[in-house]
Amino acid sequence: MKKYLKTILNHPVTHFNILSIGLLIMIQTLHNHAHHTVESDVHGYVRKTFRENPELVKSICRDLDE
Repeated sequence: MKKYLKTILNHPVTHFNILSIGLLIMIQTLHNHAHHTVESDVHGYVRKTFRENPELVKSICRDLDE
């Protein structure tokens, strides 16, 4: 049993699967972190809102100019 488990853990396909899952977990963690900190417009919500309500852009730009 020990030899069988060692064979599975040392197989390249196992390494590939572990790396792939690890990469997906890392991407999801970074994505969620971006949502929680709102450092960037992750899904373009701000751009979409500004396109639908151009008066918001004008009011915000006026606030920035002052």
